[in-house]
Amino acid sequence: MRIFFNLLFCFITFFSVAQKKEKIQILNAEEFRYSEKSKKDAQRLIGNVQLKHQDVLMFCDSAYMYKNSSYIEAFGHVKIKQGDSLLLIGDYLQYQSDEKKADIQRNVRLIRPDFVLTTDRIILDRNTNIAYYENSGTIKSSTDDNTLISQKGYFHMKTNIMYFKTDVVLTSQDYVIKSDTMNYNTNNEEVSFYGPTEIISDENYIYCENGYYNTYTQRSLFYKNAYLLSDGKTLEGDTISYDRNRGYGEARSNVSIIDSVENIIVNGNLAKFYEKRDSIEVSKKALLIQPFDEDTLFMHAQLFRVYPNKEGKRIMQAFYQVNIFKNDLQGSCDSVAYALTDSILKMYYSPILWSDQNQITGTTILINTQNGKIDQLFIPENAFIVSEIDSIKNRYNQIKGKQLTGTFFDNELRKVFIEGNGQTIYYGKDEKEKFIGVNRAESSDLLIGIKENDIETITFMNDPDATLYPLNELDPEELILSGFKWQGAYRPQSVNDIFNWKRGKLR
Repeated sequence: MRIFFNLLFCFITFFSVAQKKEKIQILNAEEFRYSEKSKKDAQRLIGNVQLKHQDVLMFCDSAYMYKNSSYIEAFGHVKIKQGDSLLLIGDYLQYQSDEKKADIQRNVRLIRPDFVLTTDRIILDRNTNIAYYENSGTIKSSTDDNTLISQKGYFHMKTNIMYFKTDVVLTSQDYVIKSDTMNYNTNNEEVSFYGPTEIISDENYIYCENGYYNTYTQRSLFYKNAYLLSDGKTLEGDTISYDRNRGYGEARSNVSIIDSVENIIVNGNLAKFYEKRDSIEVSKKALLIQPFDEDTLFMHAQLFRVYPNKEGKRIMQAFYQVNIFKNDLQGSCDSVAYALTDSILKMYYSPILWSDQNQITGTTILINTQNGKIDQLFIPENAFIVSEIDSIKNRYNQIKGKQLTGTFFDNELRKVFIEGNGQTIYYGKDEKEKFIGVNRAESSDLLIGIKENDIETITFMNDPDATLYPLNELDPEELILSGFKWQGAYRPQSVNDIFNWKRGKLR
């Protein structure tokens, strides 16, 4: 008999609610009671309660159904099921049929095939197909170990895009992402950032205020104040792209690489970094800056490359149209190799070095620096030093030899040792700095002392041949050693000047 009344009651209820559009349907309940709750007439449904509104099914242990307000309160083991892809679970539910809005509270879980969201309260707005929480939630991925925590979250069920705000933290096995505002597209597993964002991993640290990161492909793009920290190096740029699987990235426009270990900065408009090889390339108006206590070295080239050699030493290479400027040192050549750890700089292909009044050339020039100052230079072949002492009458002091070793003190050239085919031309002066003659000397080996850019002493090591001539006795061609070429016009006069290549092709 009880079953008959239950069926009769369901029929009467269904018939009455069906008169009105889109009302809640009672599919099942083990017991029905009349109740006055908050001075409102209500039906109390108890035991295995099942309700339906449109395409949404609701389950609970017990519920109040209010006749006049068209909404229900549900208690205990509450479930809301919409289609095959959404399941909401909690302890308490308020559902308003007219507004198509569900408010589920306490021990709430939103379950989908790809993730589970846990929070204390979720509101499901079926008009907009948005489920959201605003009191902290945790999302656990079902396809990987990713976990996301945020204070606020909004899930757009039609687009499968989730929006998170305030104290957002995404944790995976390989990295942690912290952001103020983050979107997550579950279709392509792509995370978008809006506001200050950190990506932290064992390999590097990334910061940006706009961008995206694909958690599946591990590819990313970062904008707005973006930079990357890795192994003592900082990479900055207007746009930074990064492929974590390949360990490869690019930075474009206003690029700056700061190496705090080697104390160098490389600027440009394009940088490529190869994380697994620990190497970086910079081009497009590339500029290397190396600060020292008393001065700064600036170097421009079409391309810079920094990498570790086989011994693990950091090597910086500069390719094509290299110009160097330091207040007490300037240079020009086609290519440079710089051993950062040993502070040894090698200039290749028609190199020129200017130190004070001296122009130094050779097939290759090797410079050893200590604390930002030249300590020694070595030219293994075709060494030539020229100093202009009278530009009006084209008078030049000249030192030439097969191989040259120069010693500096306070960035002034003080000693020159010539090995093989040593030749010199220098103009002697009296105490009043007036020219008294010109000295031509030859010896297989020479040791030359220099003071204030003037030749002070010459020591002939083997088979010397030296003659002091009156100024006007020798023909002009006899006052120029073979291979002489004055190239002062190519000397950079300022930092900006190093971007102006004047020499033409060297190769």
